[in-house]
Amino acid sequence: EKESQLSLSNNYVFEGNSLVNENFIEAEKKYRLAVSAKQNNAAGSYNLGNAYYKSELYDEAMLRHLEAVNNSGSKLEKHKAYHNIGNTLMQKKRCKEAVSAYKNALRNNPSDDESRYNLALAQECAKEQGDGDGEGEDEDKDENKDDKENSDKNKDNEEKNKDKGDEDEDKKEG
Repeated sequence: EKESQLSLSNNYVFEGNSLVNENFIEAEKKYRLAVSAKQNNAAGSYNLGNAYYKSELYDEAMLRHLEAVNNSGSKLEKHKAYHNIGNTLMQKKRCKEAVSAYKNALRNNPSDDESRYNLALAQECAKEQGDGDGEGEDEDKDENKDDKENSDKNKDNEEKNKDKGDEDEDKKEG
């Protein structure tokens, strides 16, 4: 039965992919059906996240990409989802969090030049923003000089954040 659920889910993803450029609403329905047919089919969440991103619905995009990370068993899928989480965070000018997302993308696929390029942009943006919003994040500032130390901390934070599931992203204040 699990196989038929996955097959059904993948069919909905395929239908959504064929509709997404002409009819976002119908594509969104198909992706939602894909997710409900097989909850842990990362492709449904991932593609729904991309559709939301293209429609500039960044909060929804973020939730779906986090869902894709949580449901994915493959490093490649995790890489793509983290990369797009980084892109979404950059759209929202949340540069420090984007740095963390791109680092997670690179952990899952170290050879991706686009993720590496975006990481550099996010790091530059985070520097310009003063590495945060000043809300209890002072202890992080000194550690940013040492990326290896900081990447472990970011990974821990990412784990904490992704466990929040569907809770409102705006509630995280450091």
